[in-house]
Amino acid sequence: MLTDAPDVLFSANSKLKKQLETIAWQEISVGTLNLDQLVADRGRAHVLALAPEEAQSVWSEVEEHALSLPLYPLVVSEGGKIATDASPLLRLAPVLMQPLEGLIQDTVRNLLQHSALLRRQLKAVDQETELLTQNSQCEWDRCSVGVVGVVSVPCNSSVPSLTEQLELLRLNAYAAIDRVPTARLSTDDLWTLLLVVAVPWNREELKTRDAESAILRTFVSDTIGSRKLILPSDEWVAALLGPVARSGPNWHPTSDDPIRDQLRKLVKNPEELAALEVLFKKRLSAEDFDRLVTLLGKLP
Repeated sequence: MLTDAPDVLFSANSKLKKQLETIAWQEISVGTLNLDQLVADRGRAHVLALAPEEAQSVWSEVEEHALSLPLYPLVVSEGGKIATDASPLLRLAPVLMQPLEGLIQDTVRNLLQHSALLRRQLKAVDQETELLTQNSQCEWDRCSVGVVGVVSVPCNSSVPSLTEQLELLRLNAYAAIDRVPTARLSTDDLWTLLLVVAVPWNREELKTRDAESAILRTFVSDTIGSRKLILPSDEWVAALLGPVARSGPNWHPTSDDPIRDQLRKLVKNPEELAALEVLFKKRLSAEDFDRLVTLLGKLP
């Protein structure tokens, strides 16, 4: 019978584990990578500590499973870099340049806490929220507003790297949701996809970061694959989405909404806009349907 995998994992022949053996881990278990354990323990988060010289070879052994597991790669380096042709999950992984005892333990705890973070936030207002899939760089959940995913821009992101990082996050997020079995994700669900992009800057900082804000606006205005919204660091996802409920007022998100903006350009008068706005509700009432049918009946 397999035992639970430890919190922090090292490859079987890892020199990094020996370098860090003097660390007095506080309430963090440490052990050797065992793929069978990970698969059997797929609901629990783990950190895979890697040195740059072993990162690609070790990660290639686990990547197929890691695409749908909360397995977080952590690169510990004194200057080595991850190759540009490496896996997106590896290229987006945090890198510790100075493996100080307190720093590495804080980083591990932070990574472990990211597992199912979106679900925990959504369940605070919608108890029916269901985790569909997650990996180290994304999470997808089903809730009453549809299928919601989240990706996080790295804290050390800068203008030169932001566009590439967003593209890597997008590709990984869509690959993850594509792997969800059709028994759990229907074609109708795909029409409700919303990808939340969490950024390391608060709303006030974004106002002063013109270059980053421009890149983010371009990214979220592309609605191919899903709608996208920006989540500043001083807000949480439930506030961004509005009240997560089965009924209530029309949903007005707190960041750019290209679909709604396009709708405003197409309507002829406020009456048409008010009728079509009901499409943004979580659930339509009979009165909403009547207004919508009446409007559509008036169109040429």
